Amino acid sequence: MDVFGSDDLPIVFRVPDAEIRSTEVGGMTVSFYRLPAGDLRPILEGLPGDACPCPHWGYVISGRLRLHTGTETHDVEAGQGYYVGPGHTAETIEPTEVFEVSPTSQSLEVWEHFKTKLRQA
Repeated sequence: MDVFGSDDLPIVFRVPDAEIRSTEVGGMTVSFYRLPAGDLRPILEGLPGDACPCPHWGYVISGRLRLHTGTETHDVEAGQGYYVGPGHTAETIEPTEVFEVSPTSQSLEVWEHFKTKLRQA
């Protein structure tokens, strides 16, 4: 059995006001996100359909996350869980903390894309 606290996981990404901590367990990636308010769609540009190709099961710890799935928009608030399939984009309406679980094989593609985009910025 594994137990995860947000400060227990290694940092995979950090800039002022944003941090992602993540680890792989049993073919799944477990992540804690601390994100400022903002639109995350520009960092997804260049992925298929300019959207995240990875499914996620998550829980909003604090703040509010807005998920765009095709033509629909869904707000997920602190205390709510969610599942979002491939082909989504996101924005944070206010500073937000999220716990998320995703298949590692698909997560790696997204992480590599993020790193490339950040190097270009």
